[in-house]
Amino acid sequence: MPRLDKSAAALRRNLQDQLVTCKRLMVLTLEETEVIMRGDVAALTRIQQAQQQCVHHQETLEAARLIITADIERQAGEEAAPTLVSALPALPARERETLVRTRNEILKVSARLSALNETNHRLLDKALEYVKFSLDILTNVALQPARYGTNLTHIAPPSFYIDSRA
Repeated sequence: MPRLDKSAAALRRNLQDQLVTCKRLMVLTLEETEVIMRGDVAALTRIQQAQQQCVHHQETLEAARLIITADIERQAGEEAAPTLVSALPALPARERETLVRTRNEILKVSARLSALNETNHRLLDKALEYVKFSLDILTNVALQPARYGTNLTHIAPPSFYIDSRA
């Protein structure tokens, strides 16, 4: 039983770390929404790097959770797939309550995070549409020949120069 208590404590710590990481991702996603609306590309790049670090940390925690859950399942004599729900009956009642509460919080934060990501996805799509529209207008205007002050029989196509600083 002491080994099962250690595994339960490790699982609790793991889920709490996952919850903290999910909440950090949610804060970053809220910041990302504001940055997208402001059009601050440098800040968006910084936020996306921080999000990638959080996702990598979350993946590491999830792999560790699977190992801990499988260990709990083995200790309980079960051979089922290592999921948190299937491991709960083998744990002490006091740990079960904490784990279920933490799991439910993770699920709520994950649902909110999914909704925020969908909003950001739509904002980015609209921003991309605006950029495409602006580029189309600018290139159409630039490619139209001047209608006055030129010899219409000798019109050269416009030249475009790329600014190397951009």
